Amino acid sequence: MIDTSDMAIMEADRNMFMSYTFKRFAGGHMERGRWVDGTESSVSAIASVQPFTSRQLLLLPEGKRQKGWVKIFTSTELTCLEGEGENQQADQVLYNGSYYEVQSRDKWDNCLKHYEYDAARVND
Repeated sequence: MIDTSDMAIMEADRNMFMSYTFKRFAGGHMERGRWVDGTESSVSAIASVQPFTSRQLLLLPEGKRQKGWVKIFTSTELTCLEGEGENQQADQVLYNGSYYEVQSRDKWDNCLKHYEYDAARVND
């Protein structure tokens, strides 16, 4: 379900924002000594997904620069690796044929409330 607050962002620039489906995972758990992944569901959101600039890539630690990275701008709150529970897997988005996992979140509460996420390509 698309949040109606996404419409305000979409009105800002109809060419930059489109609907994306994010994979969301319920928290996993241990069962009889074995890890059991949580169930997968999907969340739709209006977002702008853009590749990192070369300058943004240079700001990453050397070991992380080899992955593909994107910025995600949306008014929808996504689950990310940073600050979530240890059994919670981050949301993923399909962009240009590859899945990207949400790593970090910045919340902007200025005139246009939204979130800015960094997401890294998932190893195939």
